[in-house]
Amino acid sequence: RSQLGEVLGRLSTTAIQEGDFEAARAASEESLELFRELGDAAGVAYSLGALGFALLGQGSVDEGERVLEESLDAAKAVGNRHHTSRALHGLGLAAMRKGDLRVAGGRLEEAATIVSEHGDRWFLGVYCLPALAALHHLEGRPEEAALLLGAAEALRDAIGAPISPSLADDYESTVAATRSLVDAERFAAAWSRGRRMTPEEALAVVREAAPEEPGPEQGGAGLTGREVEILRLVARGMTDAEVAHALVISRRTVHAHLRSIDRKLDVRTRAAATRYALEHGLG
Repeated sequence: RSQLGEVLGRLSTTAIQEGDFEAARAASEESLELFRELGDAAGVAYSLGALGFALLGQGSVDEGERVLEESLDAAKAVGNRHHTSRALHGLGLAAMRKGDLRVAGGRLEEAATIVSEHGDRWFLGVYCLPALAALHHLEGRPEEAALLLGAAEALRDAIGAPISPSLADDYESTVAATRSLVDAERFAAAWSRGRRMTPEEALAVVREAAPEEPGPEQGGAGLTGREVEILRLVARGMTDAEVAHALVISRRTVHAHLRSIDRKLDVRTRAAATRYALEHGLG
């Protein structure tokens, strides 16, 4: 029964890539039922993720978002970064379809970071980078979008991975729309520059070029939602390793957020950051 659940899960993800969302939904629902009966938490997270993508593919954005939130919670509970990254990516797509570009950016960025860290080059080149390119196009940043598209194309060429059939129309639309927003020479230059970069270099470049987009203000510091979450855990006395484990991210990602927090709060020590958190009700 465990193997049957696994096979059904694989069938659902294959159907998603082919664009057969009805078949994907049926297989993922059957897989989910089996894994729940078996008490397989990682399998439940996997099947929920596949079901969430199938629902998005059928246009059920709110329901898909709800299921993907369940998948994210289940994946984090067992510390599975693979399933965590898939759920985050799906949630980013859902937010983008609902027009919440700030939330979409945070989800997609986090998914890409996790995927890059655990070396899933296929998902990075086929899903993550093109989705982030689409987001940058919607934000009116066509050169960054073109750079990401170039980096994604180079990665797919290197590993022999085509764009999945279910993504082909959206991908071509993103390329055409991005090309329409910038003159041909600048588009070609950005695309070519992206092709010469590693995915990590491309992601770093577009992050650096991004305008500061704070989340809900906390004491006037302009911390993002993720930074507030990390600051809360630090104020509880957690080490960097414990924060990384709790949020299912890497220590490197935690360190990057802490540097940003220190800069925004104008503090130099962990104790000073903790004091700020306590003074502003974040402890």
